[in-house]
Amino acid sequence: MKCNAQEPKREVLVDAIMTGAQELEQVLWKFLMQDAQPLEAIEGKVLDGMRALGQKVLAAACAVYVSRYPEASVSCRCGGQAKYVRRRRGQTKTQLDWIEMTRAYYLCEQCGRGQYPLDQQLGFCAGGISAGLDKQLAYLGTMLPFAEAAHVLEEMSGVSVSANRVRFSTEGLGALVAADEQQAIEAAWDPHQPDPAPDEPLDPLYISMDGMQVLTREEGWREQLLGSIYTSREDPAPSADQEPAIRAEEHSYYTSMGDVDAFGKGLWTEAQRRGLDAAKQLVVIGDGAHWIWRLADEHFPQAIQILDWYHVTTYVWKAAHAIYGETSDMGKRWAHKQLDELWHGRVRQVMRRLRAHAAHKAVRQAISYFHNNRQRMRYPLFRQMGLQIGSGTIESGCKHVLIQRLRQAGMRWSQKRLQAVAKLRTRLKSQRWHETLNLRPPPSRSYRRSAA
Repeated sequence: MKCNAQEPKREVLVDAIMTGAQELEQVLWKFLMQDAQPLEAIEGKVLDGMRALGQKVLAAACAVYVSRYPEASVSCRCGGQAKYVRRRRGQTKTQLDWIEMTRAYYLCEQCGRGQYPLDQQLGFCAGGISAGLDKQLAYLGTMLPFAEAAHVLEEMSGVSVSANRVRFSTEGLGALVAADEQQAIEAAWDPHQPDPAPDEPLDPLYISMDGMQVLTREEGWREQLLGSIYTSREDPAPSADQEPAIRAEEHSYYTSMGDVDAFGKGLWTEAQRRGLDAAKQLVVIGDGAHWIWRLADEHFPQAIQILDWYHVTTYVWKAAHAIYGETSDMGKRWAHKQLDELWHGRVRQVMRRLRAHAAHKAVRQAISYFHNNRQRMRYPLFRQMGLQIGSGTIESGCKHVLIQRLRQAGMRWSQKRLQAVAKLRTRLKSQRWHETLNLRPPPSRSYRRSAA
């Protein structure tokens, strides 16, 4: 259904713009002629008037597509013909608040289904919200608690929605992301699917994993797993006696709850999307958890495995505190000496010294930790290769991707809602938000009317 260029629709649109602008001018002039107003009050008045003008113009712009002479019938999905009944008014809430449109309504006597062809053309959902507002709500609901998101929207735009409306938009988009990821995983693991075309080689490509606890309604505290895939750049050393800084960049994330094996498949699929097969050098950095190295061996066997340096320092300091006490200067000197040895790759020497104090539990834990990960502690080689040796990227990711939104005071999630928001958080923080919005179907509403 296209606009007939011969119909005087342009004049209607121009008239709406001019009339609305005149009304704004009159309201604003009357306001300004009162006592002297501060800038804040003038600004608020202008914004209110601009929103009212925008509503009129948006409604008039949609009305351009309303045909003066509706067709007698249109095709119905059942295969029959839906006959023209009459024009009906409908409202939808937009980024400029409610707008109203009168358009042709058709009813199929064969199946009893009613339809508004113009609604389908414009994505106009009577009684619902526009795609533009839906997009805003999903973004705000991904960033903020739903009630707070609704409050922010009203403060910033003057459009009022309920917290449940924000939740519906956010969770609906999150469910689409989960389905899209599952489809990608199934395709990637289907042996009959052709291998994807290689991307530009990345050197190196890092993979890091960790987990955090979230409170669910069904099972209490559950572990939410997060994986990060990223590249790095080398910043020049600030002085001759310092080493270059290795900075992580171009992050993307994958998350799922609980099932480590399912998480591994999803993370591998995301790594494939990032160019895993074309990577010249692959690195997995972890904190020493057995499940991390198991997934690394299974899905990324070609990767260099690196034990996070920060966790190494933590074990050394716990051992020092156990041997010498937490405030001992001797313990501090001892810890710094062991760390210097480990920094230069002398793991065996450090373990030998630790065994002399094996009566302490913290020392035994350090010995076991270093023994199990000794091949992942070749720090001089890793630094020579220009590789990161810390898992700060995934530690930071757990905080700003998941914890900031999912673990605020008093939050207790249903697992379904939790996964929807968590999936959106990873897409947002992976700089894939606009790509994600393309998953949304057009706004729609099912109409069924009796023939009477």
